[in-house]
Amino acid sequence: MKNEANEAGTLEAVEKSTFVRFSHNILEWFSSLSLLFMMLLTFADVIGRYFWNAPIFGATEVLQFLLIGMIFSGMGLVVLYDKHISVDIFSPAIGRRFPRLHAIYTDIFTFVGLGIVGVQLFRIGINDLERNVTTIVLELPRAAIILPVSIFCLLAALLQL
Repeated sequence: MKNEANEAGTLEAVEKSTFVRFSHNILEWFSSLSLLFMMLLTFADVIGRYFWNAPIFGATEVLQFLLIGMIFSGMGLVVLYDKHISVDIFSPAIGRRFPRLHAIYTDIFTFVGLGIVGVQLFRIGINDLERNVTTIVLELPRAAIILPVSIFCLLAALLQL
């Protein structure tokens, strides 16, 4: 299933379950909109800074949150298309000798890694929600940023299966 998606590079090559299609659409829209807002905010901030000597207050913090959202929503798409970054030290030798075992091991390792990160982010988000932790500059609730990111990470783990 993943090899077909890898060759075609489109969702049409991946088995089209309702969950996969819905997840793909949500992740694609969120990452695309995050990138668009990052570009617009950076453009407006630079224009304001250089022409009117008035940068947008908190733009750097908002850009950080948009970047985090884009990265974690993009992880699900990377998993879905099997476009992981890999270091080829041991992988080619193991892949030649045990191709099926190598693929299973890689999928399990990725699932467990994403799951651990997602659960830990969720715990941090719940802790921040209970303690009313806010961001430094804009004093936004930090849980409103961390909890969606943890959900994106857990969704990527599910898509790995």
